[in-house]
Parts: sequence; structure tokens; C-alpha cells
Amino acid sequence: MIELILLIVSDICKKTFALIFLLIGIVVSSCRWELRKYLKEVAIMNDVYLNVVGQHTLNGALSANGKGFGNRLQSISCAMGIVPLTKFGKACNKGLDILEKEHCKKAVEIHKLNITKEFYELPND
Repeated sequence: MIELILLIVSDICKKTFALIFLLIGIVVSSCRWELRKYLKEVAIMNDVYLNVVGQHTLNGALSANGKGFGNRLQSISCAMGIVPLTKFGKACNKGLDILEKEHCKKAVEIHKLNITKEFYELPND
């Protein structure tokens, strides 16, 4: 029961503060000429969030072996570039390729690069 209460409270906070932070972030990143980078980062984080929240649905609809989605460090596109896909998953992959050539493959490369940076590079002093 406590898990459900925590989920509801965290969801309310997420929705409230996400909009506030997004609006402030747009203004600040625009002033720093970093708006495109900021919007891309937010879009990737939304994708990662949906990968976790939708893991059971995604594993059922897109994964040929019924697993591979739900990693809290990966976007859906990254997972699609790693797991064997169902026919529907392959169709979704082709749709993403229309928007950006080799989208899922690029997502895997970005994931590998970011994980390497996150865990193996020393922070700047």
C-alpha cells in the first residue's frame, strides 16, 4: 500500500515540477544558445522514462524473446537496437529510420558513449 501512495505522490510531483523545470530550462538554455541540446536531452529522458514504465507492454509488442526493455539507463530506441524484434518491432524500427537513418543503431552508440563517460571519466575539478 505504501508503494502505491509513494507512486501517486511522486507522479504528482513529477508532473508539476517537470513543467516548471521545462519552461525555466527553455528560457535559460535559449539565453545560452543551447536550446536544441536541451530539448534533445529532455526528449531522451522522456524516452528512458517510457522504456521503464512501458517495459511489459514493450517486451510483449516489440521484443521477439519477450525481454530487453525496461532498463532504466536505456531509451526505447537503444533497446530496439539491441534486442531481437517482432515483426511489429521491425516495422516500428523502419518508421524511425524514416525520421532518422539508422536511428536505433545511433541510439545504441550514443548509449555506449554516455555510459562510458558517466562511469569511466573523472569529473573536472
